[in-house]
Amino acid sequence: MNASWCIAMIAVSVLTSSGRLHYHAADGARILAMMPIAAKSHWNVVDSVLQTLVARGHHVTAITPFPKKSPVANYTELDMSRLMPSGVSVPWDTVLGECSVHNNLPFLSGRHKDMCRVVYEHDEFWRIIETNKYDLFITELLASSCDAYVSYYLQIPQIVIVSSHVHTWYHHTFGSHMNPAHVSTYHAPFAVPKNFIERMVNTYDYLYSHMVFKWVDRESTVIGRKYFGSDAPDADTLMKNTSLVFINGHHTVDLAKPLLPNFVNIGGIHLVQPKPLPKDIEQYINDSPNGVIFFTLGSVIRLETAPAYLQKAFVGALAEIPQRVLWKYDVPDIGDLPQNVKIGKWFPQRDILEHKNVKLFISHGGMSGIYEAIDSGIPVLGIPLFFDQSHNIANIAHWGAGIMLDHKTLTKDIFLNAIKEMITNYDKYKFKAMELSRRFKDRPNTPKEEVIYWTEYVIKHKGAHHLKTAALKLSWYQYFLIDILITIVLTALVSFSVIFLLLKAIKNRIGNLSKTKKECIKMNFMLVFLNVHFIMTVVYGAQIFAFVPIYGQSHWNVMDAVLQTLVSAGHNVTVITPFIKKEKIENYTQIDSSSYMRRSASAPFNYVVGSDGIEYLIQTHLTSCEVIYKRKDFWTVLESKKYDLFVTQLLGSGCDSYIAYKLQVPMIAVTTSSMQTWLNGEFGNPLITSYTSTLNVAMASPKTFWDRFLNTYDYVHSISQSWWYNRNATVIGRTYFGKDVPDSYELMKKISLIFVNSHFSFNLPRPWMPNLIEIGGIHVIDPKPLPKDIQQFIDDAPEGVIYFSFGSTVKMDSLPAKMQISLQEAFSELPQRILWKYDGEVMENQPNNVMIKKWFPQRDIMAHSKLKLFIYHGGLSGINEAIINQVPILGIPLFSDQPRNIANAVSLGMGLSLDYKTIDKKSILAAAKEIINNKKYKQNVQELYQLFKDRPMSPKALVAYWTDYVIKHNGTKHMNSASNDMIWYQYHQLDVILVIILVSISLLAIALYISIIITCSIVKCVHLKQIKTE
Repeated sequence: MNASWCIAMIAVSVLTSSGRLHYHAADGARILAMMPIAAKSHWNVVDSVLQTLVARGHHVTAITPFPKKSPVANYTELDMSRLMPSGVSVPWDTVLGECSVHNNLPFLSGRHKDMCRVVYEHDEFWRIIETNKYDLFITELLASSCDAYVSYYLQIPQIVIVSSHVHTWYHHTFGSHMNPAHVSTYHAPFAVPKNFIERMVNTYDYLYSHMVFKWVDRESTVIGRKYFGSDAPDADTLMKNTSLVFINGHHTVDLAKPLLPNFVNIGGIHLVQPKPLPKDIEQYINDSPNGVIFFTLGSVIRLETAPAYLQKAFVGALAEIPQRVLWKYDVPDIGDLPQNVKIGKWFPQRDILEHKNVKLFISHGGMSGIYEAIDSGIPVLGIPLFFDQSHNIANIAHWGAGIMLDHKTLTKDIFLNAIKEMITNYDKYKFKAMELSRRFKDRPNTPKEEVIYWTEYVIKHKGAHHLKTAALKLSWYQYFLIDILITIVLTALVSFSVIFLLLKAIKNRIGNLSKTKKECIKMNFMLVFLNVHFIMTVVYGAQIFAFVPIYGQSHWNVMDAVLQTLVSAGHNVTVITPFIKKEKIENYTQIDSSSYMRRSASAPFNYVVGSDGIEYLIQTHLTSCEVIYKRKDFWTVLESKKYDLFVTQLLGSGCDSYIAYKLQVPMIAVTTSSMQTWLNGEFGNPLITSYTSTLNVAMASPKTFWDRFLNTYDYVHSISQSWWYNRNATVIGRTYFGKDVPDSYELMKKISLIFVNSHFSFNLPRPWMPNLIEIGGIHVIDPKPLPKDIQQFIDDAPEGVIYFSFGSTVKMDSLPAKMQISLQEAFSELPQRILWKYDGEVMENQPNNVMIKKWFPQRDIMAHSKLKLFIYHGGLSGINEAIINQVPILGIPLFSDQPRNIANAVSLGMGLSLDYKTIDKKSILAAAKEIINNKKYKQNVQELYQLFKDRPMSPKALVAYWTDYVIKHNGTKHMNSASNDMIWYQYHQLDVILVIILVSISLLAIALYISIIITCSIVKCVHLKQIKTE
């Protein structure tokens, strides 16, 4: 039986050698790391992470088969190299056999578990973990959960590193399920499924990978309980406790997909500065008049063991090209070696690829080599062999920077033609490779900076459990809403059955009546039928043009903060806005729209409450577009100069996307709330209703069956409403921009970037596409001194102050009498003073401890140390201010997203909520006293503030960086979801599911038919025997 080898796998043997340790003193956190595979390419990534942390001042103890030749300060090794031999130079057939698509997962899992056993049997391992106190455990994510028991035993957070993109079989573990309709699996030989067959194959591999992993990983729990106690949790549960995942990926290469906030891309972290080449190689490359090709299939496979037809194809094709070739080959001699080919067991790959005379990289598609080629801007000719290599090369081909060949069908002519294609059209492939390289390098933070920040974030916040998704608490059938779908289907079947029986009874009844009555009833019957039927079918100083589609102060505060950030960054902004600044600002031009836009302020209470906001927002948006497009001054401004970017607010309609289309510039949208439910689909951003609440529901996250049912209903209802009300967007666009312009939905999908006024610390973690950037709190400015009367009123309050506001939309003097009296009576009995934003000139029966004004400097009041409580309707801007000033909230949500915002606040323990429909004096008093007298609310909001402010970059820095990014790269098509090009039923895999159901039914029918035939034959045979016997 062959030894198990594969991509530098472990050959596990008995414990014959003790480990070697090097200890060094260190400041900072103490980190224990474990390497589960003796694979050099994997280790390069993991070691880069560990050495980054060591350089930062943390003390790292690593259990590794790759010891360093000389001691490193702050770095301790447990040398496992003698127990975990490195898997290099393995025969071709061994690798491709054990690493085939169907074998590699069991193989990887087996090697991972073998490693766990080797380490857990090691006395030095136990001495290390029992004599030192650690703050964090780091391991590589491979194909088993057996190492999760280390962090469990030490009771510390765990970070995992993926040396490739995330393995398909691990998505469910972290609540980050991928949609196989548009996200290709780990093994897929395509960058994205483009047709039905590819989606079917992708879905099969997705399901197969999960089922196989579930099966093979059962032993991880057995291993864990053997070494860490029989009462230890199962391995899958422990793996779900992982705090953070560092991914050796990047959306510019591996295509954009939604990721949870605890998934951090660090692709290329292993890349080092190139060094001077050895003189002989340097001379060989320099003296090549037609350039050089570098050819390697990695270190795992011994290339001389490749099939004869392949070696013949390689040698024959390379002999016919004018370029010189550097070929990594394990033996020193090849028969009939072409004169233009230089072979070697090892080449300094990174340094060679940086040479300007290298024209092409022929590679198997390992992730490390791919990143080196991308970083150097070198086109790639890929011959993938195993694991994720097909997927990696497919990504390169997708971006136009390379070609993929199949080693199983490779011939000399195919290989030669591919090389000639890429060399002949070198400029095309080189341009795409350089474009990919520029995008790959263009990041707000380097991979090392990301590792430092997020590692310390996890340690600082004791595991950062707030980064985890609520999906981890759901069963698989709850996550996929199977129980909801079954309920809907059963309800529909019962309803149709009842209707059918009812109609049948009516028909029978009609049969007993006279002809005249029959005719009459037939007419009524048809009307009833029609009614029933109807019911059931219902970077430089860029020129930026901006548009504000709603006359609402809270909306403008966020939008203005974005625009002023861009002005401060040196850009020139021209904005159509109803909010005109009194002072002139350099590089900022205002077009006043206040005289012809309807103001969203001071509306009667009964008009506002209970509204979900969708119709209002879309109609407001459409009206604003039409009003603006009718004005000559708009067209004058639009055509007066050349713009580089269009910025607008995302409300609900795509009517303003025609401006970007007209100008032929990228478009950035700003949301002043969290992401609108009805627009997620436009950007390929999933909203999984099993655990992510919609914008209009009064829950932080669905917890019960009925929560999920109502959440799903609101999701469908919101999308339906949006489609219905937004039909006129295209009509408006074609009226003013030409009848041949695209549909507004198509233009919306081309939005380059969305700035979202939220943060995962408050809005709870959910998957985001990389072009959705959270900037929650950007509008919050430094507080200014309070007006003297307000300052005095607060300072003279011995028990502190409560601030009460329903924002600028609702007229406070229009509150129902019962509600207003309840508030007044409750406030009069509180020992605190109250600042009440009130629209009326005079308040009847105003309590002595209450100050009323039509306007208060809310930001400045919130910053006062004597403010004890903020009573508020729940607008997101005000909540962000409360978090930043660490003020608890008593929420009385009225409309739109306010119930959800207050529900989030309550779930995070920073306040309580009251229902405006049932509010009374007693409930107000009880809630206010509870929050003020119970220190936990203040403590919770203080903790939330620490999470809210702890970010790698400030909101303003993010706006400045990503705006420059969009302009620099002329949009961000590479960050858009592949689902944007899909029909809705393809996205939801309905055609694939239908085919699976039909095939399953057909197979069952065939099986049943065969069973019946066999049964009948047996029965007939027995019967005949009985007759003969008689």
